[in-house]
This record gives sequence, structure tokens and C-alpha cells, in this order.
Amino acid sequence: MNLLPTPPEPRFRLYTSLRDYLTIFGNLLFGRVTQGDDLKDLEQSIAHMIGVDDKTTLLTPQARVAVYLAVKSLIQSGRRNVILSPYTIPDVINMVLCAGGIPCFVDIDRTTCNINPKTASDLIDHTTGAVMVTHLFGLATDLDLLKPRCIELNVPLIEDASHAFGTIVNGWHVGTMGDAGIFSFGMYNPLNCLYGGMLVTPHAQVLAHAATLLEFFPWMDMPSYLQRTFQALVFDLITHPWIFKSITFWIRRYGLLHHAPWSGISSQDDCDSTLQTTFPEHLARRMTPMQARILMRQLDSVAANTRARIDRAKLYHHGLQDLPDLILPPLRLDSSHGYTQFPIQSPQRNALMHHLLREGRDVAPPHLTNCAQHPCFIQYARDCPNAQATANQILLLPTYPRYSIQEVQRNIQSIRRFFKADG
Repeated sequence: MNLLPTPPEPRFRLYTSLRDYLTIFGNLLFGRVTQGDDLKDLEQSIAHMIGVDDKTTLLTPQARVAVYLAVKSLIQSGRRNVILSPYTIPDVINMVLCAGGIPCFVDIDRTTCNINPKTASDLIDHTTGAVMVTHLFGLATDLDLLKPRCIELNVPLIEDASHAFGTIVNGWHVGTMGDAGIFSFGMYNPLNCLYGGMLVTPHAQVLAHAATLLEFFPWMDMPSYLQRTFQALVFDLITHPWIFKSITFWIRRYGLLHHAPWSGISSQDDCDSTLQTTFPEHLARRMTPMQARILMRQLDSVAANTRARIDRAKLYHHGLQDLPDLILPPLRLDSSHGYTQFPIQSPQRNALMHHLLREGRDVAPPHLTNCAQHPCFIQYARDCPNAQATANQILLLPTYPRYSIQEVQRNIQSIRRFFKADG
């Protein structure tokens, strides 16, 4: 007799609070969305927090806009190749193209899912306009080899730290170690105001150029922002433990086990999978002071949330490290890996996922792809076998602070049962 499993906690929850929604509706009601000096206050507060000068930060409507501004401001005529990881969302590649860059894909390291620093370093030549690294899942890319090479050849180094706010390497916050850093404050990030991003750069000319471009953008489109607010509310509702355990999980579980096309109740962002070479008009917006007020209140929780995720990553690592069929991320307890999620890789990914679902576990692969083989970027295609293998084999285990230690342990036990290593 097959008994139904005990339903789990959701694999992902937004880092939102009731106060965030009250701020949004209160500001709309009293006409304060675009009033106040909160944008400048937030830029200064984040600058102090990550240890950079007040005049090196610029808030942007989304992280992908910050990517566009960084590439457009840093690459030079005749040096347009941008070395970057293929394991990302298509929007990142499109922003490079819109900024006049040419994507030059470099394969990744399987353990971190980040660009391979040695391969990237060897590829730099006279055509290289910039190198862009991504600190994916809060796992910092090793820059010990790559950064000196960029300095030697006068090639700008861009850090996409969208997933890694609060990750610190040898006293340096990721996003502050190169010529430009990008942060995301989008809906699915630990620090979020539903939409938003930031550009950080020590180069005054680059910041001034980016600020000039942003200056002519209108404020964030409120109908779109309210639509995103509604999406967040719905997501918060369906992932509330009471509703998730009684309704959402069972719908999602049935759909995934039976390959239903509607089963993807996931944290996918609004990614465009078509080739773009012109900056999209809908991205030409500015963050509002209201959004800055939401973010300002969240800054104090960054360190505690990072520590909570590291604690969960430590449990996963110790519980799974002896399984030879799994690739795990490195374990670092010094905040140099922030573990926004804990990625594991297995050639038996799909079978493992179905096993976990049947046992009442909620896990899923990410929505990232190997852009080096993506149909819309075929003219820039490059053989990146590690990126392709990762895209086919990766699963994300939950680490968010509200995810209980008991659930982490149940995930570990279920995975061990799959590999028949429950001793």
C-alpha cells in the first residue's frame, strides 16, 4: 500500500514581508512613490556596507540594465569581445549584445557553476573588451588568477554579483573587486524590492556615463510594478506553509511526476529567449524612492541571512560529501560563498528529482541554460561541455533562512536513500 508522504516546506520563499506590501500600497495611496531623497540615501548606505566610496554606486531599474551600462561604458572600439560564462539567463547575453559587445563563451567549473578562471585568462587577447564573471548561487568566482591577468592586459573586469550580495572574499565584497559590479534586487533575491539593481564602479567617468544614460529614463512604470507586486503576493500565498502543504505541493508534485506542462510552479524570472541587439524600451526606467525605502529596511538582515544559508549548506555538504555520484559545491564557512541555493549535480538528475518528489521533498532544477548552445545565439556558439553537463544534471536544494533544519535533514536522508547510502 502506497501511503502519501508527509508534505514538505516549499523549496523557495520570497524574502518579502507584510511591511513591504504595506509600504507599496501606502506610498501609492498617499502619492509618495517618487518623493524623497531615498535613492541617494540607499546608494550611500550600500556603499558604506560593502566598503566603497559613496560616489561609486548607482541604482538601476534591474540588474540586466546594470550589465548593459557596465559593458557599454567599459568596452572600447576594436575590442568588443566580452568573455563570460555561458551558464546564465539569455537576458545577460542580450544586454552584452545591446551594449555593443560580442559574447565570447568560456566553459565553467562544475563545482561552483562559475566561469573557469584559467580558461578565461588564457582566452584574453587584443580583441577582448571585458571579462565578466558571475558569482552564481552566491558562490564566489576565484579571481586570484584572472584579476592580475586583466590588470596586466588592461582589460576591464566586470562582476555579476546578482546572486551574491553579502558574499565576502578576503575582506572584499564581491562586486567591488573589479572595474564594475552588478547587484540584483529583483523579486527572487535575498535583498529585493521586486524590481531593482545596482552598478558599482570605482571609475568616475564610467559612473557619470551610466548616470547620464539613466537620467533620461522615466520612473518605474507603476502598472508593471503593481503587476509584479500581485505576482509576489500570489507567490507568497501559494508558498505559505499551510497552503503549500495542503494544496500547492500536491498539484506541483502530480504535475512533475506526470510531466504536465503546467507543473512549473517555480521561481523563474521574466527572461527573454530571443536574440536582441537593441536596448528594450520597457527596461528604460528608473528605480523609485519607494523601492529604496523597502530595501533600506532589509540591509540589517543581510549578514544574518547569509549565515543562516551557510549553516544549511554545511549540513548538506557533510551529509552528502561521501556520495561519489554527486558533484557538490565547495564548503566555505567564511562568507566567501553565500549559498543562495545549494546546487548538486548528478547524471541521474531526473530520476533523483522524481524520487525526492515521491518521498515528499520539494526540489527543482534552475531556469538557467547553456547559452553557448542556445538557438538564438548560434552565431556565437562554442563547445562548453561542463556548462552543458551542468544544465542537464543540476538540482537546487533549499537554503533560505526560514527553511527548517529538519527539512534539510530530510532532504539529505532522501537523497541518501536514492543512492542506497542511508547508513
